[in-house]
Amino acid sequence: MKNLLLSLSLLVFAPLLAFAQAGGQTYIEGEDYELITPPVRTANPDKIEVVEFFWYGCHHCYNFEPIVAAWKKTLADDVVFRGSPAIWNAAMELHARTYYTAEVLGVLDKMNPILFQAMNVDGKKLATEEEIRALFVANGVAAEDFTKAFES
Repeated sequence: MKNLLLSLSLLVFAPLLAFAQAGGQTYIEGEDYELITPPVRTANPDKIEVVEFFWYGCHHCYNFEPIVAAWKKTLADDVVFRGSPAIWNAAMELHARTYYTAEVLGVLDKMNPILFQAMNVDGKKLATEEEIRALFVANGVAAEDFTKAFES
């Protein structure tokens, strides 16, 4: 639960940090932020790793997605960004599988805004594999490719 609250807090306050950075403010360790001790291990210790926790059904995540997409295009060479779908119930697990399916198929950048739009604007629940498959197929993914990736 503590990790969930931390993740949600980071998700809510991350946009504020992005705007604060744009103002050219200098941050002071111990006053503006604390270093995590011991450091969290990342896939590549030579890179800064930014992790976004989100859910396709979250309206705040939907509103934040265009900002993240634009920001990702400006990342420095030593920064790695990765998404991490939040999961605390069965529906969210299904949507997490959807995210990883899009990633495996190489259509994540294309499908992310489509999935957010479907759930937050179009009112789709995307509550079954069949509904999700239909959305992928409508956006150029072969049904067989979707099924193979989704069920892997």
